[in-house]
Amino acid sequence: MQHYDEPAFDNQQAHAEGWGIFDLCEIGRPDPYQLQRVDADERFTSDDEAWRHVAARAAEGSAYHGAALDFLRDHSPANMRLLPLMSPCGSRSRERATLSRHAGGPAR
Repeated sequence: MQHYDEPAFDNQQAHAEGWGIFDLCEIGRPDPYQLQRVDADERFTSDDEAWRHVAARAAEGSAYHGAALDFLRDHSPANMRLLPLMSPCGSRSRERATLSRHAGGPAR
C-alpha cells in the first residue's frame, strides 16, 4: 500500500525494515525526499539510525539499499551531504568507497 507521501521508490522492503523514503510535500523544496524511520515501527530510535542502517547495507553490497541512496542522490542531493556523518563504524575504507560512489564522488 502506497501512502500519499511516498515517492516512486519502492518502499515495500524498506517499510518491512522500519524505514522509508518519504516526500516532504513542500512545493518548491530543492530536496523533496527524505529517508526517515517509520515512527510506528520503533525499530530505529531515530532517522539517523535508519540512515546508518541503509548506509551499512549499501556498503555491504545490497542492491536495494544502494538503489535507495541512488534515488536520494538523483532526487534530493542535499540529503546525500549527510551520508558520511551517518556512516556506521567499521570497515571504513570499503565503506567510504561505496558511500562516495553513491554520493556521486570518486571512490577513495
